[in-house]
Amino acid sequence: FEHPNAVTVYDAGVVEEGTAEEQTFLAMELVRGRPLSAFVGDGETAIATKLRWLCDAARALAAAHRAGLVHRDVKPENLMVRNDGRIKVLDFGIAKQAALPIDASAPTEAPSKTGPITEKGSFIGTPRYAAPEQLRGEDVDGRTDQYGWAVTAYELLSGSPPFHAESPVALLSRILSDEPAKLRDKHPDIPREVEATILQALAKRRTDRPASMDDIADAIEPFADMQSPTDRRSPIQSVSPRPPATTIKRAARKGPGGRLESKALTRGSTCCGGRGAPRIGESATRPACLRSLVMNLETRLKTSFET
Repeated sequence: FEHPNAVTVYDAGVVEEGTAEEQTFLAMELVRGRPLSAFVGDGETAIATKLRWLCDAARALAAAHRAGLVHRDVKPENLMVRNDGRIKVLDFGIAKQAALPIDASAPTEAPSKTGPITEKGSFIGTPRYAAPEQLRGEDVDGRTDQYGWAVTAYELLSGSPPFHAESPVALLSRILSDEPAKLRDKHPDIPREVEATILQALAKRRTDRPASMDDIADAIEPFADMQSPTDRRSPIQSVSPRPPATTIKRAARKGPGGRLESKALTRGSTCCGGRGAPRIGESATRPACLRSLVMNLETRLKTSFET
């Protein structure tokens, strides 16, 4: 599948097939930037910016689910903020192909048995971000990714994950039985609607979670930055008002016989609904658009000197 917030996979295959050196591979887009984990506890990044990243990541996961894929390892380290500010969901290397067509509650085509967490090599994913059903070795679906996304969102916004433990077994126990603390208790500036959405996605039973990742994105979209970082442009600096009909420059142009003559360039009518750019030697009572004034001057000087 393709999505602007998901890493592009160019090719997949097997090398040295049929030999002892056989390896499977994925050829993916190289994404330069910083993992989302670098922004955990970062007080300088606005909440609205973090919500924009989380919303865009949710949209990418929703697209994956519609394509029949469950990521299974959503965590800050697998979300990359590019150098231009756009977020990318990475590492679909352990994604599970699901039954098609897929909806949020559709089970995977074949059981996704992850095995007990204590068995080395049998658990697929990262325990801290794994959903309860994933830890229990049950089938996974799109709502499993919701849980990993919610743990990531909780950690990014509050500075710490919802569950802490000194050992893997204790962590597993807390994930399966404890309820997370309220987000607003840790960060009162987080909107209540955002807190409610994240806590719902952290529900122990997948049937209690939102219907889809799109529903999650829709819920937090109103509180996210209205523009993706890549869509932002530097604002035009405001210009202090100046009195009309005052000379601001003297422009040189060639007169008869090749002599350079100088005439006053003054503000003319505005370019927005007026007569257009000011003329050389013309005065008017309305303030001119500075941009138009400068462009007019540059054009006239260039034409004069080229001639």
